[in-house]
Amino acid sequence: MAEDEFAKLIKEQKRAVAVRLHAHLICRVTSIDGNRCDLQPLALSGRNKRSLIPGALILKHVREDLKVGDDVWVGFHDNNIDNYVEGSGETFKLASSRLHNINDAVVEGVIT
Repeated sequence: MAEDEFAKLIKEQKRAVAVRLHAHLICRVTSIDGNRCDLQPLALSGRNKRSLIPGALILKHVREDLKVGDDVWVGFHDNNIDNYVEGSGETFKLASSRLHNINDAVVEGVIT
């Protein structure tokens, strides 16, 4: 394999990995249920809306003022948080080995 072909392959692989990692998104709150909410990402995927993010964890300092229609800054936990129980203070077992996944969303703040 020529050196330039190898460099192209590495670049493509880096992009493929990066596309599957999630760090932050700007979203709109579509519904709230206690400590969790559903979110609509505002950045389009091509010309289409992205899929809703269900059941995002809402941090305590955000919860009191959060309302449907707010734009929020959303982060994604390093690991699976399906087994985390809000406010329990207990350790929890990882339900899977997924990392930086959109299903592990946490509302970190409201954008004003």
